[in-house]
Amino acid sequence: MIERYEDETIRQIWSKKNTYSWWKNIELLYLNNMLNSDYQIAEEMRLDEIAAYEEETRHELVAALKYINNELNESPQAQRKLHYGLTSSDILDTTSSIQIRESIDHILLQKENLDARILYKIDTIYLLKAIGRTHGKHAEEIMYVSRFEHFKKEVDDAFKELELSKDFLYGKMTGPVGTGSEVDTIAAKETLYKLDLIPAPFGTQIIPRHYYIKPIYACCLILTAYERFCTLVRLSAIDEVDELQEGFLYGQTGSSSMPHKNNPVTSENICGLARLVRSNLQLAFENCNLWFERDISHSSVERVMWPDTFHLVAHATKQMTELIRNLRINHLNIKKNLRASLQKGGSSHKELLEEASKSTRFEAYREIQKRYSEEDN
Repeated sequence: MIERYEDETIRQIWSKKNTYSWWKNIELLYLNNMLNSDYQIAEEMRLDEIAAYEEETRHELVAALKYINNELNESPQAQRKLHYGLTSSDILDTTSSIQIRESIDHILLQKENLDARILYKIDTIYLLKAIGRTHGKHAEEIMYVSRFEHFKKEVDDAFKELELSKDFLYGKMTGPVGTGSEVDTIAAKETLYKLDLIPAPFGTQIIPRHYYIKPIYACCLILTAYERFCTLVRLSAIDEVDELQEGFLYGQTGSSSMPHKNNPVTSENICGLARLVRSNLQLAFENCNLWFERDISHSSVERVMWPDTFHLVAHATKQMTELIRNLRINHLNIKKNLRASLQKGGSSHKELLEEASKSTRFEAYREIQKRYSEEDN
């Protein structure tokens, strides 16, 4: 992810340092469960040494295994049993599930600040009336707060999907082609238990990738909820509407050539980020189509897709929180727009109900439509 949209916590979760640390922890957990021992190596793995091994092996997990094996050089029994019966996918996929879970937990924590900002705005505009719009045109009177309440509900639903997606994050320790023929099944089961993971309901040499669609889909829902509200902000910031404006800081510039400009740049930015996140959903679907019991065509995609998706969601959530906090609600213009609509004729829907009781619905509709058309002219 480019630095502009990076989230520091997500960066740490998906860093080589954290990834290798989980590889080491999983390998040693399995080893110690198998031997009923407590073998440990230095907490800090030397990334340069692993990189040197990878130059030789051209296999990242094997390079890490060589490093761990060397660290266990005083324990021949441990070296003999290291990675016993396993394959690289056992370590890689189990680690991915853990990192996805860590990323989700971080984003769920961010929601608390966003919730607080939305609820505060709701309290400040609870009695404000406005003109509702359908197809961009004046429709009927609404309570302005409903727009924020709807946004809050959309966000809640999307984050609930994200929370539920953790139920589809599985571990895997069943060895080559997923048969588990040489795996110490008791040690494998105990290892996953200690990692707070359960085995996938079925598997090949990897965890089936359709399970990993769930968290990506939830992230798309979150960004789509943000995008919809940001689109409302953008439309409401149009000069002829002028009901909402993004906060504008002292010294901020809206244009290199037009000093008067105050553009809804944060809203526009989040709308763009939503497109990026949704594009990753297609990649998640494409990753399901793997050959026989395993290939690695998904690997290059996931190295980019997972961290980028969570970087974007975390960044957008922080941006959304600040957007709501600094959002200026133009009470005067909201009332002015409502008043202009009411002066034009009030509620045509209410008129229709009243007039229809005297004739027919269709005759009343035609008469009211004609009256409004004459007023426009």
